[in-house]
Amino acid sequence: MRNGSQLLDAILKAGSWGDNADIKNVNILSVKSKSAMDVREVDITKIFQEGEVSLNCILRDGDIIYIPTRRAPVIASSASSLLMVIHTLLTSYAVYATLKR
Repeated sequence: MRNGSQLLDAILKAGSWGDNADIKNVNILSVKSKSAMDVREVDITKIFQEGEVSLNCILRDGDIIYIPTRRAPVIASSASSLLMVIHTLLTSYAVYATLKR
């Protein structure tokens, strides 16, 4: 990226964000010195939903953009796995109870 590119330019050049991306908590990491780093948090949804174009900030040379993953899919996946185990146990018990008669 050229020095002076904007946040969305860099994200789109990288191929956008994935389905599970937490675009409300994007971090831009800028190295200030060997022992100091500046972290800016940006809610990209505000650019699109509220028109806050000032959040589409200009990047500095060496900036790192970090887009975290939303946690909801992990919770949903765990809940789904738990429901499958419960279903298997109930089905097994029903078969056992039927055979016992």
